[in-house]
Amino acid sequence: MGEPQPTIMIVDDTPENLELLAEVLGAKEYRVMQFPGGELALRAALKSPPDLILLDIMMPRMDGFEVCHRLKATEALREIPVIFLSALDSTSDKVRAFTEGGVDYVTKPFREEEVLARVAVHLELRRQKQEIKKLLNETLVGAVKALNELLAVSCPRAYRKTLKIAQHVHLFASRAGLKNPWMFTAAANLSNLGRIFSDCEEPFSKESSRGEKGIPRSSPQGIFKEASEIVRKIPRLELVGDMIEKVGEPFPTEDWWDWPLDVLGGQLLTLATAFESSLEKGFPEKEALLQMEREASRQGFHLGLLRDFGRAVCHFDLAANNGTGEWESGGPEKKREEWIETPMALRPGQYLVEDLLTDSGELLLSKGTYLTPNLCSLVKKRSKVSPLSFPLKVFVKE
Repeated sequence: MGEPQPTIMIVDDTPENLELLAEVLGAKEYRVMQFPGGELALRAALKSPPDLILLDIMMPRMDGFEVCHRLKATEALREIPVIFLSALDSTSDKVRAFTEGGVDYVTKPFREEEVLARVAVHLELRRQKQEIKKLLNETLVGAVKALNELLAVSCPRAYRKTLKIAQHVHLFASRAGLKNPWMFTAAANLSNLGRIFSDCEEPFSKESSRGEKGIPRSSPQGIFKEASEIVRKIPRLELVGDMIEKVGEPFPTEDWWDWPLDVLGGQLLTLATAFESSLEKGFPEKEALLQMEREASRQGFHLGLLRDFGRAVCHFDLAANNGTGEWESGGPEKKREEWIETPMALRPGQYLVEDLLTDSGELLLSKGTYLTPNLCSLVKKRSKVSPLSFPLKVFVKE
């Protein structure tokens, strides 16, 4: 069996245009989805993303510019090519169409041959782009896997610790709704590669050989420096390498959700590494977090990020009752359930009592998620693209 024919979505409020385009495209055996308005099209695209969209501009309620803008603002849909079909013929309209993310513009009344030719070109470009992306991903995954296997063979103890650190980072990145969470997890998985070139199973040594800036290669800073230099040489992992290099470095501002990704990645790795080191020494999770809070100033931990880390990874709230409260049942802090009617009413510090879903049933946030400022913002942006399952029940601290 060959590959399935591409799916093309047509969005136009004129029934005659929908019927004509569907007939023309169907004759070429394309699979066709027809929608008379932008809102319906956006919902359908989230459920079943098409390979290409033919989009009218002049439509009631939501014009084509707004539809395209929302498509490009949605992670799962932004790579879909959009060809505008419109009676508007001014230069400003065409410029805006490309500015909003369109890949082509056809003026009505259109010629069937022209539409088919442009559709074929952009479908082929999309296919080639997907092939290149697939090849890059396979190369990337292969390189990361090979490096991890090398660390596992040469430094098994360090490898086991790395896996645990990566688990902490992954939990935080996914529950806090960080942008490109895979990068943070990759940084954690690759952060100990520098040990391959040091006495990997020995304690950090102050007398070991020194690198370019006089940093001992077997010191913590030297290990991360070596790892960052290795990782930055892998295509698409340059930012991941920057995250690893930022481990232990000072943070720029108090609002961690506004930090550059490399700074946030470095600070998150700093916390996860210190946390896992405490667990290795036999400290329970709660005691490990309390100890990190006491040493935050001396160790250079960002207190706000540390508290959000504890809430997301362990469901433990350092800020409650002078660092002794838990939000889980049985904890001493007082809390109450509250119904939130709209996404705009969400506030940082709340916990979800139930899963947050899109209207198509897609899981957006799972029950128990702690809402950070960044996550609240992401939910509000997503609600503008697709209706969410509100009202929603949350825990609110009293």
